[in-house]
This record gives sequence, C-alpha cells and structure tokens, in this order.
Amino acid sequence: MSTIDNYEHFELGLNMCGIAGIFNFDKQPVRVEQLSAMTNNMIERGPDDDGFYTSGSVGLGFRRLSIIDLEGGHQPLTNEDKTLFLVFNGEIYNHIELHDQLISRGHIFRTKSDAEVLLHLYEEKGIDALEDLNGMFSFALYDKKRDELFMARDRLGIKPLFYTITCNRIVFASDVRALREEINTKLDTSSVIKYIALAYVPGAETMWTGIKKLLPAHYLLINANGDIKCLRYWKARASGSWQGSLVEAKAQLDEYLTDAVRLQMRSDVPVGIFLSGGVDSSALVSYASSLTEEPLRTYTINFSGKNSEDAKYAEFVAKRYKTIHCEIQVSAADIEREMDNLLGRMDEPISDSAIFPAYLVSKTAYQQGVKVLLNGAGGDEIFGGYSRHWPPRIGSPTWVAETLPGVLGTLISTIWSKFQPHRGVRASNPVFSWVAGVSGVNLNACSQLFRKSAMFTQMIGAIKEEYSKINHAAGAKNYTYDRMELDLNTYLPSDVLALTDKATMAASVECRVPLLDHRLVEFAYSLPVDINLTGGKPKGLFRDVLASKLPAELLNRKKEGFNAPITEWMQMRGFLNLEDELLGRTVSIVDNLIDKKALSALLANEHESRHASETLFSLYLLNRWCRIHSID
Repeated sequence: MSTIDNYEHFELGLNMCGIAGIFNFDKQPVRVEQLSAMTNNMIERGPDDDGFYTSGSVGLGFRRLSIIDLEGGHQPLTNEDKTLFLVFNGEIYNHIELHDQLISRGHIFRTKSDAEVLLHLYEEKGIDALEDLNGMFSFALYDKKRDELFMARDRLGIKPLFYTITCNRIVFASDVRALREEINTKLDTSSVIKYIALAYVPGAETMWTGIKKLLPAHYLLINANGDIKCLRYWKARASGSWQGSLVEAKAQLDEYLTDAVRLQMRSDVPVGIFLSGGVDSSALVSYASSLTEEPLRTYTINFSGKNSEDAKYAEFVAKRYKTIHCEIQVSAADIEREMDNLLGRMDEPISDSAIFPAYLVSKTAYQQGVKVLLNGAGGDEIFGGYSRHWPPRIGSPTWVAETLPGVLGTLISTIWSKFQPHRGVRASNPVFSWVAGVSGVNLNACSQLFRKSAMFTQMIGAIKEEYSKINHAAGAKNYTYDRMELDLNTYLPSDVLALTDKATMAASVECRVPLLDHRLVEFAYSLPVDINLTGGKPKGLFRDVLASKLPAELLNRKKEGFNAPITEWMQMRGFLNLEDELLGRTVSIVDNLIDKKALSALLANEHESRHASETLFSLYLLNRWCRIHSID
C-alpha cells in the first residue's frame, strides 16, 4: 500500500467531455465563433479535442476527454449520408454488442467510438434508440431531414445537461458557464433558498434564472418552429412483481452485478476504484478483481481527526484482493487549500462535504495516470441502505405525525419537539422531516437566519411542494420503497451524482457507477421488500450475495459515509475563517437573504453553531463561490 501524507496542491491540465449548441427559431445563422466561445468556457471538460458543426440556424460544439477510440472519436459525428449530426457526452457501455448488431444489419462504421453506435441506432429506431442504451450520457442529435433537434439524458442522471429557452432559440451545454457566454442571467433567489436548506438545488431548477436541468430519463424534441416536447422515457417503479425464490433472487442479483461491472470496466485507459471501506465500494473491488488478471488500483481517504475505521477496512479489502492501494492523508488545512481550486471549477455550489474526498481522490488518480474511476454510488438508493428508509420508531414525533390523523398528529409531534430544540421544524411534518434528514441542515437555525420570515416560509413551502409531488407520484405503497424512490429521483441525481460529476470532472477523471446499471435498478425495485431487505436489515439481499466475497465484520459494520469531518473541523478555531468570510465580506445575494446580527450571534455561540454547522458551511461555500466567480 502506498500512502500520500500531507496532501499537496498541484495544478492539472483538465480533461473531460462537454457539449454545447444553439438552435435559432428565427432562422438567424449560428456562427462558429459563438460555439467556440461557449466550449472555451468549459475547456477544462476536454482539451483532448474539439469540434464544431453549423448548418444555418443550428450549431453544435464539442470538447472531448478521450476514453474509447482515442484516435477516432472526433465529434461532431455524422452518419453515412450526412443527415444526422451528433455531440455526445458519456459512455455507452454496451456499445460493442450494439455495434455488432448494427454491422449485421448493414450499417457502415467509420470509427470505433461508442457514440457512433447511437447515430446508427437512431437511424433504425428514432427516439426509441434510448431503450437499447446501457450507459451514462447526455447528447444532442440534429436530424437534418426533419430539421429537428433531439436531446436526452441518461436514466439516472449521471451526466448533466443544462438549457435555456427563449422565444427565438434554445441554447444548451454540459456546463452552466458555457450558457452564460450566450445569455445574461442572475442568481435565482428561490433556488438559493432551497440550496441553503438542502445543500443542493433540487429538480429541474438551477442557481440561475432561466437556466434549467434536463431531468434524468427525459428527452427534448425541438423543431425549427420552436415547438418543444419534453417527455420521460423511463422510470424505476417499486412493483414487488418478482415471483422467484430467495435463492433465485440471489443468483440473479449476482449475475447483474457481474455484468454491470464487466461492462463498465471497458476502457482504453487505466481504470481505478474509489474504495471507502464500505459495503458498496468493497463489492466493486470484489467483482472487478474476478474480471481482470491485472492488479486493480484502489484509492481511499484518511481524514485526520475523523477517528474513522474506513481506512482500516479499505486496506483490509485491498490486501484481500491484492490491489495497488493508495491511502491519501488529508487534513483540514488541505481542504482549505483546495477549496478555491474546486469552487472555481463548479458552475453552481453543492455543500455536501463528500465532494472534497471525491475531488482529492480523483486528483491523485489522475496524477498516477488513471482517467477512469468506479464508484459505489447508488447502492443505498436501490437496496435500502439509509436509516430514513425504515419506518420511524414507535412513539417518535415522526411516527406520531404519520400514524395519527392530520391536525392531531402534527399538534402532538410539534408539542413534543418543543423539548427537542434542534428538531422542532423537522418533527412537525413527515415530508419535511425526511427532506431535512437528507441534508442534515438545522432548520431552526435557518428560521433564525433569514432576514425576512417570509423567506423561511417560502423555503418550507417550496420544498414541501417539490418533494410531496414526487412522494405522491411514487406509488410504492410501502414506507421503505416510497422513501427509496424519493431518494432515487431527488437526492441521488441532484446531490450524489451531481457532486460526483463535478468533483471528478474537475480533476480530469471520468467516474462510472456500476450499481446504477439500469437493469440492476429495475431488478432491485421489482423485488418484494422482504426479499430486497432479507432478514429485516438494510441491503439484506445485497449483503447476502456478498457473504462469500467479503468478511461478515465488514458487511455488518455501521455505515459511515464518505464525507469530510466538516462539523468537527468547524469547531477548530480559525478553520475556514467563517467570521471573516460571512461577516467581513459583502456579496449581495447573501446580504439580501441573511440577517447578519443573527448570523453573528450564531457564530459566537459555540453550542448553537455546532448544531448549525451544515447551515453555516452552506452559507460559507455560497459566499465564497460567488466571490470566486465575481457574482453580485
């Protein structure tokens, strides 16, 4: 095992994929200079290559990180008769199988690029080509015959795609910074309020007025008249329809896991693995080791002062499977030193502290020549791994609110919460209790900090509306699956996958998530809950499948997560210089929202600030991000 002590800052030539484009409905021509300016604003997403296509009122731009077909994957790609033009970000993992099928049907390929498979598949199936893709992706395909733009994002939302629509055009890109080259926009107050509460901006909204995310598993069809259709093409639904036995379920899950890892290890560059020491990442090491004769490279973080056993278990797994293991020692000072470097590469902030270990691991991997990392994200969302997926303890305020009817339940839980000063807002509403539990943000602190009480009311109302809609639509009719679906559609794409993409891409590394192979997700959600949670324990079936591959001590250990110990470090005098950043500097968006007297009082009260550390950290990152990007 190698260990990197006192993590050192270093600069990278960034290396990632990015797409951009313009479709003018008023027939105004798109100039290459426009596209070039957009792609230059996200040049860090791919200095390996660039390319442009313009045809009258349509233009496509591209920056490339070379992973598959290093020499022949130039974009935009076109088909044989030059009627289709494609810019593509991501990977199609089953491209070899699709390529062979299409060859047998008479299609002629000019490259070995996985993206070219999509062109020919579209020729045969149109938008139904999405059904055949196993991968992570966002793309834009211009159909010259139809004069129509087809844009789509992968099923789980692994790869981002942003867009803005006016009466005259649609502009899109992989990064908000590219869009801001073409449009004048400002921060959206409503989204900022949601960010403070959740640590991220949920749903289709972004930090920016008029700029939206294309949601996971959705596509856009845009014609030359400006007619736009936005439709969902896939949804994981907890059906409980699996009819097999427990033994058959274990065998099927093992088969899906093996094939998902096999497909996602395909690469023309070295592949490594995030190894946190938890069940999910350890499972990836186990399966990947069985699929290659070459020693795997594994990476973990050991945070000074966290007193975590993650590194110990990661080392154990690495030794068991004989990986080339790298343990990165990181201190609070290292995080401070890297803060601006990361925030400067982010188009909008995410205050989930897991973004820092993801970034630091990726930078180390890149330094060692590894451009692809496998990550265990998604295991909790599809196998029921979070404590919030389990019904509340009998007698708790949440149980009371959910069990007793309407006003009575809310009244009792609210009275109870008065004796729990840091849970008052959370306890009074089941939906909001769940939402607050995702971010860990102290809602009482939020209620005190907002300059106007109406802002706090707006925050609660907006979040309730956002999540209640999804919760209502889930239809799982089971407490556990209902919460799992909610996580899968909200927290996973908007927080976990968004921060993973931003952190790894900022370090020139592509991250893949085998546990979110859509076949795995569909299978897990088809299982009756008593099979998925075999033995009445989180990830019961998943753990049973791993029983022959990993020791019981690891499988049964308490979940720790892959977060930096921000709460502990924030109790250290001088860490992040909160007072200076939040009280000594002026950024209008924060000044307009936050009562600085209340903020000063909170910072001065050690006990209160400890309970409100997530809120303070969110405000700190927002303030610093605004300043770095010169945002007023």
